[in-house]
Amino acid sequence: MYAIIDCDNCYVSCERVFRLDLNGKPVVVLSNNDGCVVARSNEAKALGIKAGLPYYQLKERFPNGEVTVFSSNCTSSSFPGMVTDMDALRTSISNFAARCAEKLRKQESVAQTVCVFIDTNHFREDLPQYWNMAEERLLTPTNSTQQIVQTATRCTERIFRQGYHYKRAGVIVMGISPDNGVQTNFIDYDAERHEKMKRLDEALDKINREYGSETIVLGSQQ
Repeated sequence: MYAIIDCDNCYVSCERVFRLDLNGKPVVVLSNNDGCVVARSNEAKALGIKAGLPYYQLKERFPNGEVTVFSSNCTSSSFPGMVTDMDALRTSISNFAARCAEKLRKQESVAQTVCVFIDTNHFREDLPQYWNMAEERLLTPTNSTQQIVQTATRCTERIFRQGYHYKRAGVIVMGISPDNGVQTNFIDYDAERHEKMKRLDEALDKINREYGSETIVLGSQQ
């Protein structure tokens, strides 16, 4: 038996599952490659936001955060085989998280929340099944590879369970906003550390642009 389900404002509705505080507020979700609006809440539609609106134009029209922006950035993958140990899973998650961070920098944005999900092979009915996800909200939004990878790793460690054969995993970044107006949090923000991470990311991006993707990566990605 098959069923086709039509979900109203699908991407936005999915985000609101995890953020009930967004109900009744203008919300948009961007595409995962060109930074255009692909989903709008009814409230966003009422503001005149059109499907396909480029992200840079959205930033110009609503520079003060009147509209909550999510990215459909979801670097996920099915593994060639099945993964059973934490080290292998952590490496894959680190790579997914690093790609999300790189994509954020390319679109000149930062993320507030990092979410990780892991899943077993549901076609293998002879094996025990497990699915879980964890998210962590950052006090200060970021696009730092180091910080997003570390956050994703912590999420993975919270939900990993020994004894399962994992087939799929992914990293989702949410709470996307422009990188030129980041509201820092005095509890965790350190200007010197922020500048060091920024220089590290700039070096990573420069080398990988010149010599090819993932020419240089963090140690946790190997």
